[in-house]
Amino acid sequence: MPKTVNSAFRDFLDDEVNLDPDQSKRARNSRDYLITNIAEFGKATDFFDLYSGFNLYYGSFARKTKKRPLDDIDLMVGLSGRGYSYQQEGDHYLISVNDRDKEYGCTDDDGYLNSRKVIELLKGRLYQISNYQKAEMHRNMQAITLQLSSYTWNFDIVPCFYTDAGFYLIPNGYGKWEKTDPRIDNKRTTRINQKFDGHLLELIRLVKYLNSRKLTVTIPSYLLEVIILNYYDRQYFNGNWEIDDNLKLVFGEIATEILGSVMDPKGIQGNINTLEGEDRLKISTFFDKIAKEAGNAVLQRIIGNEQAAIEIWSSIFGEQFKK
Repeated sequence: MPKTVNSAFRDFLDDEVNLDPDQSKRARNSRDYLITNIAEFGKATDFFDLYSGFNLYYGSFARKTKKRPLDDIDLMVGLSGRGYSYQQEGDHYLISVNDRDKEYGCTDDDGYLNSRKVIELLKGRLYQISNYQKAEMHRNMQAITLQLSSYTWNFDIVPCFYTDAGFYLIPNGYGKWEKTDPRIDNKRTTRINQKFDGHLLELIRLVKYLNSRKLTVTIPSYLLEVIILNYYDRQYFNGNWEIDDNLKLVFGEIATEILGSVMDPKGIQGNINTLEGEDRLKISTFFDKIAKEAGNAVLQRIIGNEQAAIEIWSSIFGEQFKK
C-alpha cells in the first residue's frame, strides 16, 4: 500500500526522531537512582547538607522535546542554604555561607562561596557512585558531566540553591552564581503543548532533527524551542492539526524571528539570540527557502499527489524520511 504523507511522518518520527519509549523509561529510572545515590553525600560530615525538595529535572529530556539520540540528561541538585545569605552584584550573585560550611574549602579569600570549587567538591564525591566511569567539569564550567558505564547517556549535574525570593542560584561559570528558574520553561512547554492537544512536542523534535542536519548554521536548541513555543503561544487551536502544514508555518516563523531579538521567557536572561548577524541571515535565508518547499509539499498532498509531497519532504529531512 503506497505511503501517505501522514504515514511517512509517523514512520519517520517513530524510527528516526522520537526517543525509544523503553530507553526513556530506563533513563528516567537511572536518573532517579542517581539522585538517590547523591542524597547519600549529604550524610557525610565533609559535604554540604542536601535538600532534595529543591532538586529539579530540567532540559529537553525533562520537557520531552529531546530527539534521538539520547546523549545527555540534565538535573539540578539542591544544596541546603541554611544559615547562608546572598546578594546581587551586577549580573551575578554572591553567597555567604555559615561558619561550619566554610570548612569545606569552597570559599574565596573574601568569604564568598566559589561555585567552581563547589562543583569540584561535588565532582570528587561522584567518584563514590557504583559503575562510575568518569566525571569532569562541563566546558561552560557550570555543571559536571558524569558518565556511568551502565548507560550510553551522560548526566549534566548542576549544584543549586533555592532562594526565599523563589528562584534558583546556579554556577555562572566564573566562580560566582546566577539566577535561573527552569520550572518556568517546564510549565510553559507543558501548557502550550496541551493547548494544541499534545502535538507540539513531536513538531519541536522534527525541527530539532532538521537543525541537527547542519544544512545551515545550527540554531542553539533552547533558542529554537523558544521561537516555536512563542509562535504557538499566540495561536488559536481549532482542533485540526496537519503536521506538514504546521512545519511550513514554523519554517516561515523561524526565518523571520531569527533575525531579531528573542527574549528569555523566564524574564531572566534578556535576549537569548546571541547569533551573529551574518549567521542569522544565513539561517533566515535557509528557512525561508524550505518554507516555500514545504508549502509546495502541502499543496501536493492536498491535490492528492502524496508521493510528490513525500519526495519534497525527503529532500528537506533526508533520505531516511521515505524509508
